[in-house]
Amino acid sequence: MFPFLYEWSWYLGQYLFMGAAGFAISVVGAGLTYCIVMSIIHTMQEDEHADH
Repeated sequence: MFPFLYEWSWYLGQYLFMGAAGFAISVVGAGLTYCIVMSIIHTMQEDEHADH
C-alpha cells in the first residue's frame, strides 16, 4: 500500500504511526549529524594533549 495508489485511505492509526516514525527518524538523523559535525570540529582543532 502506497499513498499515491488510487484507493488509499488514511486512518488515525496510520497518521500516528507515520508521525512517530518520522519523529524517530528525525531524532536519529539529528543525533548522527551532531556527532559527525562535532567529530569533524574536534579533528580539525589543534590537539593540546599530544606529547609528541
